[in-house]
Amino acid sequence: MLKFIKKGNQNIAYKVIGKGFPLVFIHGFCEDGRMWDDFAKKFSDYQVIALDLPGFGKTDLIPALTISKMADTVKAVLDKCKVSSCVLIGHSMGGYVTMDFVSRFSKDIDLKGIVMFHSHPYKDSTNKKSKRTQVSNFIEKNGVAIFVHQFLPSLFSGFFNSNRFTVQKMTFRASQYSKESLMASLNAMRNRIDHSKTLENIECPVLFINGMKDEIIPMELALEQTALPNIADIRNLEDVGHVGMFEAPNRTSRFIREFLARLS
Repeated sequence: MLKFIKKGNQNIAYKVIGKGFPLVFIHGFCEDGRMWDDFAKKFSDYQVIALDLPGFGKTDLIPALTISKMADTVKAVLDKCKVSSCVLIGHSMGGYVTMDFVSRFSKDIDLKGIVMFHSHPYKDSTNKKSKRTQVSNFIEKNGVAIFVHQFLPSLFSGFFNSNRFTVQKMTFRASQYSKESLMASLNAMRNRIDHSKTLENIECPVLFINGMKDEIIPMELALEQTALPNIADIRNLEDVGHVGMFEAPNRTSRFIREFLARLS
């Protein structure tokens, strides 16, 4: 069941499932906390916290959205849940939010580990910034539904053809978001700062889950980042694209469980 907190004029939606050590799941672009529903069942012996970032799911969009403001939303939820120690698991854009959270709040919350799930700490290249502007212009002109019907299947590798229902469900949900939310998130990602130094100086272990067929995160960046932290667990999946929690749920959940076991 969704819960809500108020931060200023913003309603923030989140879900808490189970008891135990907290795992905080942070979704990516064109997603919301519901994306973790099935995957979270594999961690029934933990307390799973999954929230909707601003403009997605049931969380209100806020003006002048930035990655830092998304991280503030995460912090507000953790404060409400009285979380003093946790593991952050960030998918794609959620990984960008995770890095910002680490850079500003690691003194307030004891982070035992983080999972970079198809993500990286680097800022956008000039070419990537240009592409985000083009996508934003496309959404402004053509609307959300046309965009997500083109975009979401590109996240998957060979999984797409044999699991159309999952793709269709994600597409339907994403088509409900406002174009303002998608455009604001694209702008936030385009303008985010580089956090490679954050990852280099991080004190807790980091698990990297990379898809070798990922069309969103360049493989050179996915591999380059793994040399930055002092303690890294690197899992590269040859047959996976950008959404391993759907394409390879048993393997990716096992990677996370093995990582968690080493933290205790």
